[in-house]
Amino acid sequence: MIKRLTIKNFQSHKSTEIEFSPGLNVIAGASDSGKSSVLRAMAWIIKNRPSGDAIRNWDCKKGDKVSAEITLEDNCKDETLCKERVGSNTRYLSSKFDALAVVGRDVPEEVTRLLNLSDSNFQTQHDAYFLLNDSPGSIARTLNDLVGLSIIDSIFKNINSRSLASKRQSEESQKEIGRLQEEISKLEYLDDAGKDLLKVESLFTSLTENKDRLAELLLLMVSVKTLQENLTVAKEIIPSEKDLASINKKIKSRNEADTKRQHLNNLIKSITDANTVLQTEKDWLAVDQPFSDLKILVASRKEKELKRTKLLMALDNHTAAEKGMKKVEGEAKSLTSTLRQKITENGVCPTCFRELDSKTIERMVK
Repeated sequence: MIKRLTIKNFQSHKSTEIEFSPGLNVIAGASDSGKSSVLRAMAWIIKNRPSGDAIRNWDCKKGDKVSAEITLEDNCKDETLCKERVGSNTRYLSSKFDALAVVGRDVPEEVTRLLNLSDSNFQTQHDAYFLLNDSPGSIARTLNDLVGLSIIDSIFKNINSRSLASKRQSEESQKEIGRLQEEISKLEYLDDAGKDLLKVESLFTSLTENKDRLAELLLLMVSVKTLQENLTVAKEIIPSEKDLASINKKIKSRNEADTKRQHLNNLIKSITDANTVLQTEKDWLAVDQPFSDLKILVASRKEKELKRTKLLMALDNHTAAEKGMKKVEGEAKSLTSTLRQKITENGVCPTCFRELDSKTIERMVK
């Protein structure tokens, strides 16, 4: 029994949840309020119709998920079956099975078994009345489907079909057996041919072994011939072995003499280089004392130059200070004259406004 239907982004329904009561349920409402969309949502889950983007809510974006979920009561336990579409991908989800992708317009077998519903369970507003407009044969078939008698017809059909298939397979097998027996009779000579083949294989094995032995003998003969040639050459070389030992001894002695001569040459060169270095050191020692005196004189001159620079800077500072003092004295005299003139013109003290005489004015100015 269907207990609940949840719809999201499906046609006119943005988000709708409908609880069904046991028995008959009636969905009522004004025109274009979404009643048919509820039935289409259930058909979309159960029959995989309609398909494409016609199911999408007009306010949705193309990437938004469209979903419809049915809650079923199975043996007092709730089971959910959800169908969702994201973009162009559609799949079924349930606690009974893993996600199932929808390919084409077929409903997965797992979904059909879980729902256990057929076309007889659906009727739209434009369909003819159920069974009333059907022919007697169609009504009989529908009733057989409803009470389960169609299962018996299907079983008989399957049994007859399998019986005919088994009979055809048996006849074909008998024909194949006859054909194989004829081929076996044609191949009876193969027993004698097998014995001959074993003999040929034995001879071939023996021939292969003889070839391997022959190849080994050839290699051995080549090795013997090579040893004979080397022995002839060795016999020719043996008489000159004593002379070769004497020559090697003389060569060794000459190499030792060359080594000693090279050692002496290196020693003479080292002594010559040491004498050259020693003479250079003597020359540097001869000019070292005058160079030391010159460094002392240079240091003394630098010190005097530094003192001279400091004295010139002090003289410049003193001259600048004298010029500044003279400038300040001139400005002071000018200010004093101006002050005397202002006080004389006013004739009163600028702070207490008392009349002043010339002596008082001179005293104030000084």
